[in-house]
Amino acid sequence: MPHPGHHPTHIITRHAPRQLLIFVLITSSLTVACAPNYASTTASRNAPALLKLDVEPDTAEIYLNDDYHGVVNRWRDHTLNLTPGAYRLELRAPGHIPQRFDLDLPADQITRLRLRLEPDLHSPEPADDAPSTDPLHPPSPPDSGSPDLP
Repeated sequence: MPHPGHHPTHIITRHAPRQLLIFVLITSSLTVACAPNYASTTASRNAPALLKLDVEPDTAEIYLNDDYHGVVNRWRDHTLNLTPGAYRLELRAPGHIPQRFDLDLPADQITRLRLRLEPDLHSPEPADDAPSTDPLHPPSPPDSGSPDLP
């Protein structure tokens, strides 16, 4: 029971700042502890999708959604760092049958594709002794057996 002349409101008011501070600290701690970790959620959404290609021959050309992305063996660890999502992958190599795949690449995961391109029996690769068809490197003229005379 309060003393005569003291109003109970003064007692609450006198202790209110300390009680309020304790309440605010406890509430803040609970809010921080229970709040979702938005940084990690955002980071996982922005994380890349990794596509690791174990392809023979490793000189196969990579096309994603019809865009050229180089040759398999030119990528470090044969791994492409991509935006997560749906892709149409096509792999092409001379003398081999092209292969196409529809892929859905999730964020923050490695998708591995192990594949051996089958030889195309209808377009054989040129033999090593076949003349070059490269316009920048024409075949050498046949050797006549006699030294060049001025």
